[in-house]
Amino acid sequence: ERRCIDQTSTVDDVKATITKPLSLVDGKGRKECIGWLGSAKLDLYIFYDGEYQKGKEHNSYLRTFVQKINDIYKTGLPILNVTFTLVSKRQWVPGDDVFTSDRKSLDAERLKNKLQKYATIVENGWKKKHPDLPIDAFLFLTKKEIKNTTGDMVVSGISGQIGGICLEREKVAAATDNGNFSGVRGAARQLSFLLGSVLDGQGPPRELVRGSDGAQSCSYESGFLMGKENLTNGSLLSYCTPHEHIMGLRQRGPGCYE
Repeated sequence: ERRCIDQTSTVDDVKATITKPLSLVDGKGRKECIGWLGSAKLDLYIFYDGEYQKGKEHNSYLRTFVQKINDIYKTGLPILNVTFTLVSKRQWVPGDDVFTSDRKSLDAERLKNKLQKYATIVENGWKKKHPDLPIDAFLFLTKKEIKNTTGDMVVSGISGQIGGICLEREKVAAATDNGNFSGVRGAARQLSFLLGSVLDGQGPPRELVRGSDGAQSCSYESGFLMGKENLTNGSLLSYCTPHEHIMGLRQRGPGCYE
């Protein structure tokens, strides 16, 4: 269903699947569409390293992992609910060349570059077999830590450019996960970058997400998904994040999120 929502709309109205902008009445009684409300459905392809157990138990784990990501994004209602669907998965071993010099961690930049190349290869094959089911994002889960060697610090994950959802080469993310769902927040955070978010408290991502106001009105210290880590709000979205997701999806068009 495609329709505008105005200031008199109820919460139930907003929870419907809506792809038209939020409308406000201007001084002349005309409706102005300034944002979106509703839900977006996206298809996710997961790569996992060789340390994950295979078989039915592993399949169930990945499905539950994605559901836990969706549970975080569901807290964006009534503004926007993003739902990822696991459409396929495969084991991927990045190779020795992505390790740091001490071989204890994966180098963040090398990993991203290699993940982008591998995802492109997989996607090209996928398009031939499934021309009507485009992949919106690729997520790599690894039990190894990921390290930003420039700053010499361990990070929870990496992603392509901000707002890179549905964009070839850029729609990739990776997160460290111990096999007991420790990486859910990290994965949700990296996918949120792809959806157009910046960290809470930061300004707009400029040309990367056209029209975005960023998240300056939300506090990093409050510890929501895009804020300071290890706080109780980590599985919740701040008020800013779903609005940023709206703008990130908007620039890609309905072909991305429907």
